[in-house]
Amino acid sequence: MNNATHGDADDHRGSPPILKMLELAKVRKLTWLKEGSSTIQQQALRDLNQAFQNWWKRPDHFGRPTWPKAGINEGFVIRDLSVRRLNRKWGQVFIPKCGWVKFRVTREWRDIETALSA
Repeated sequence: MNNATHGDADDHRGSPPILKMLELAKVRKLTWLKEGSSTIQQQALRDLNQAFQNWWKRPDHFGRPTWPKAGINEGFVIRDLSVRRLNRKWGQVFIPKCGWVKFRVTREWRDIETALSA
């Protein structure tokens, strides 16, 4: 496996994100990565690139990017957000491969409706 999938520091230094996107497209055709969302994978590359840029510019402030640990700060991002309001206190968000999931409305509904991701 090449460095593009490992996130080595030398591999990301000065490398434009678009080159990583093109490499991802090639790797997706040949590996298990094709089963996942390309949008999410591309965003992960952009996030990794930004993390390395922050670290190189301010190593005293930002720690070196590391692999996530299972069970610690786990989460996910929903792109192309689709929400609907159930009542004053509750709404629903559509999560791909899960369906509609109920959530408590704790912000202004117009802010929730206009959000692009969560």
